[in-house]
Amino acid sequence: MNAPGIWMHIIWATKAYEPCLVGGVADYLNDYLIGKSADLGARVKGLNVQPEHVHILIDLPVALSLSDFMHELKGASSYWVNKHRLCKHLFRWQKGFDAYSVGEEDLYTLLHDFEDQTVIHKSLSFQAERKVFREKAGTKHQKNGTI
Repeated sequence: MNAPGIWMHIIWATKAYEPCLVGGVADYLNDYLIGKSADLGARVKGLNVQPEHVHILIDLPVALSLSDFMHELKGASSYWVNKHRLCKHLFRWQKGFDAYSVGEEDLYTLLHDFEDQTVIHKSLSFQAERKVFREKAGTKHQKNGTI
């Protein structure tokens, strides 16, 4: 049995926020991200792939750094998308990611939000959604090219 880790909600975007993760691409990427996360030792509790960004909720093992996990996940997944020619052009992720620790008491609400992403984004842009998460967490956007 694995030791308990830290629940992390991680959000990252496609390069230049290009909405290329649609239809079958999103479905294939969803399955790939779950498998790759498991290979890296993280358990996925929730995942939602939107056209220009991804939300993932993982149980991050304490022995695995978030930075290393995301480096491996983003690098391997962009390689995989390109290898299988799932996009019409060279696929890349935007530099950086947003990450928030999540308490057990907030898991249900967050998972509900994951399920409602398509509805949420009918009235709220990805950038506006990120701003809401950052304000709730008391963080601000870094001006170093990260999402």
